[in-house]
Amino acid sequence: MAWNGYDDEQHARVWRRLLNLREEVVDQNLCVLEPKRYQQACVEAGSTSQGTEQIHDLLRFMVKSNLTLEWAGLVSLLQEVEALSVLQKIDAEIYRRSLAHYERNFKTLV
Repeated sequence: MAWNGYDDEQHARVWRRLLNLREEVVDQNLCVLEPKRYQQACVEAGSTSQGTEQIHDLLRFMVKSNLTLEWAGLVSLLQEVEALSVLQKIDAEIYRRSLAHYERNFKTLV
């Protein structure tokens, strides 16, 4: 992709697609089991984001602080307990889906 050749509207569309993709993947892999504990964890992490961006920020904080999902009131639908494993699986799935979208819509055959 020629990102530098895109205008602002094209950049915005790509970002919206990527954010929607992240939202889908996070929703399919994580669940807030204890909302009060989750909100407190977000405060402790200093997260000012909302929705799945907040969860993604919180996971990164938890990895740096070596905290489990239980600490934040989260449960993995992937049967994981460590934030690093969940974050890696989420990021890998986002990459896999992004690559599939690119290959389906933009890649030219040689």
